[in-house]
Amino acid sequence: METIPSKDLSTDNKALIAAVLSMGKGLIEFGSEVKRAEDTMNRIINSSTFLTPDEKQESYVYVTINSIFFRNGNVDVDFVNVLNREFNLDKVAKLNQLSRDYSAQKISIQKLLASIKKVLKEPAKKKFSWLAYSVLSSSVTLILNGSVLECALAAIIGLVTSQSYPFFRRYLNNKFLPEFIAAFIGGLMAALFCKFFKLDPTLLYTAAIIPMVPGIALTNGVHDTFDDYFISGPVMILESLTTLVSISLGITLVQVLPLGIQASGEIQVTTVSLVAQIIGSALCSVSFAYIIHASKSMFWPISVAGALTWIAYVEVTSLSHNSLLNTLVSVGILSLVSQYFAKRYKAPMTIFFIPSLVALVPGITMFVGLSQLGTGQTAAAITTLIGVMANLLGLTIGSITGDEVYRLFMLVKNKVVNLS
Repeated sequence: METIPSKDLSTDNKALIAAVLSMGKGLIEFGSEVKRAEDTMNRIINSSTFLTPDEKQESYVYVTINSIFFRNGNVDVDFVNVLNREFNLDKVAKLNQLSRDYSAQKISIQKLLASIKKVLKEPAKKKFSWLAYSVLSSSVTLILNGSVLECALAAIIGLVTSQSYPFFRRYLNNKFLPEFIAAFIGGLMAALFCKFFKLDPTLLYTAAIIPMVPGIALTNGVHDTFDDYFISGPVMILESLTTLVSISLGITLVQVLPLGIQASGEIQVTTVSLVAQIIGSALCSVSFAYIIHASKSMFWPISVAGALTWIAYVEVTSLSHNSLLNTLVSVGILSLVSQYFAKRYKAPMTIFFIPSLVALVPGITMFVGLSQLGTGQTAAAITTLIGVMANLLGLTIGSITGDEVYRLFMLVKNKVVNLS
């Protein structure tokens, strides 16, 4: 953390600066949206009773995906770099709880700073992540109308791909080359399986890239862009697109090899039985929740939110072929459900929203479009990528609409309670 002081600071002011920057750094590194991180930092500043109203008004935070800046009446510039980003919803929840405790005056600024440092230093535990990745690839294959054989093969491919990426990442500085290699290995396995069992490789190619699809980062980037964060949002979108290009090139290379098989790109969801949809979407959400370190106590509501969201999407899709409308309605429902669970379980709505969204994020569809483009199917690729843009727009509008509907509902409810 770099500081350029202009005058001597009190102990509380120094702790406030460190706490605000550490909180923002932790939230961004563990997967929070830029807007939510900035709101939390501002809440800490406004809850600091040792600051005068003028000092609070003169305090500013500016958050980007790579750096966080803080200025108040006593400091010219104070900033911290954001280095490594990975999802850890458990730490996001703990950091949010600390900010709420501080806002409620339950802990001092010194205690807040010490607690933040403790959370940041906690080791991440993913003992069975290999199993979670297998379940994730298999469950996604199930809800996309995969057979029992395809689900079993998808589990194997997802496991190999998920372990290949960190292996090569240890030896290569550039993160996109390991993604390309891991996708190629997974795609090669899928091609060999499909040749042996005479299968269309679309679902197995999808299973190969599922562990690396940057769907949530892409979604956060779109959200932040719509929230007027015109630096961080586009940067996250560009980073996500680069990852998608890397993994698409890996699969494309497999398809042009003599032993490769070209995928049809056809994915059906409306013909899957209701039971398979419920089981598959619940497993998909829970396995992803485990991968991104959600608390195990939240697995049940996460599975419910994931199942409700996916069933809503499939039902709307059976009635309409409008990608924007289908995604808007289902994500709007997810937003409402996530807000309800957040209030009931006293946890950030992100805990329920992100894992339940995994099956709807258009990262898979974008991969299909880029793969079609790489294999010369230009017309099909354009159609697919237009659908991706519609999905992203529907996802963003649905999320915003759900949040606003819930906010207005709670506002009306509170007014009715006060009047009575």
